[in-house]
Amino acid sequence: MKTVYCAISFHGFGHLAQAAPVLNRLMSARPDIELVIQSEAPLSILQTWLQCPFRHVIRQTDLGMPMFNALKVNVQATYEAYLNEYERRADILAAEAAHLSGRQPDLVLTNISYRLSAAAGRLQIPSLHFCSLNWADIFLSYCGDKPNSREIYDWLCESYNQAQAFLRVNPGMLMTGMAHVKSIGPISRSGRRCDLREALQRPDADRFVLVSMGGMPYAIPFHDWPVTPGLVWLTGEPVNGRDDFICYKDFPIPHIDLLASCDAVVTKPGYGTLAEAAVNQTPVLYLPRRDWPEEPSQIEWLQQHVPCQEIDERRLFSGAIVDELNQICAAPPMKPPALTGIDEAVTEILALLA
Repeated sequence: MKTVYCAISFHGFGHLAQAAPVLNRLMSARPDIELVIQSEAPLSILQTWLQCPFRHVIRQTDLGMPMFNALKVNVQATYEAYLNEYERRADILAAEAAHLSGRQPDLVLTNISYRLSAAAGRLQIPSLHFCSLNWADIFLSYCGDKPNSREIYDWLCESYNQAQAFLRVNPGMLMTGMAHVKSIGPISRSGRRCDLREALQRPDADRFVLVSMGGMPYAIPFHDWPVTPGLVWLTGEPVNGRDDFICYKDFPIPHIDLLASCDAVVTKPGYGTLAEAAVNQTPVLYLPRRDWPEEPSQIEWLQQHVPCQEIDERRLFSGAIVDELNQICAAPPMKPPALTGIDEAVTEILALLA
């Protein structure tokens, strides 16, 4: 039996959104594989994404990016965290290699751990990254003007480049520091459409709009939003005193099915939600985060596959987005993307296991 050890970053849900479809397909094709998942994500969350047996190791995979909220990176905290790890890199690599050696995997997969590929390289275990971004180029884009940033960047790139390949999932950012890059197609999930009027017990509703800013906190003053007859907002937290808001967590509907069934989604640029909206043909209103390096490629791709429109924070906070909703909901359907990246990634994984 082959053992595959997969490290999944828990920086929001975007990494799970890319990793889970690949792992589900891999385990369907090769049920004889023993799958180990290293992630700080709780087991209950992993189980909602993965429809295959696995063992869970709760352990940090990488630093990610310290955030103030879903849109704003804490640049100083990011710099200090990476500088500290750079200064301790020898000890951290030794600890990661010792941990990995005890697991004795045949292959290491990551989305997107520079620690695990460095450890695998030391142990001469093959490894493979697959993701739309990498923390080295993200770090440099925010901290490139700070002392020792180039040395930190080079160390991150060297750690990543211990892997046999980096599968750049489209739409993805430029990866100037990565070696052995192979571009693959999109990765996402298809949802099952259901009648939300029945499922949410709101036969009076004309339109359901999901508001989801991803796996990071982002406070929106929903109490200030105007009431629009027939329009029901679906949010992750209750809005007391407003019957035009429904907390979707109160209903046993998988999130992907909710997204596929609603009339539109309000979100921020992030791989998971944007890809799922495009695949399921759910129109998108998005609040930009212009300094995030992935955003240009994501928005260009999104515009090719589903009706979408940018909104600003002032209009979002006041709830003055109904005109934009009407426009994207009235737009004709577009061509959803083909999810070729799933099989492409599985093919690369199986080749390394052969």
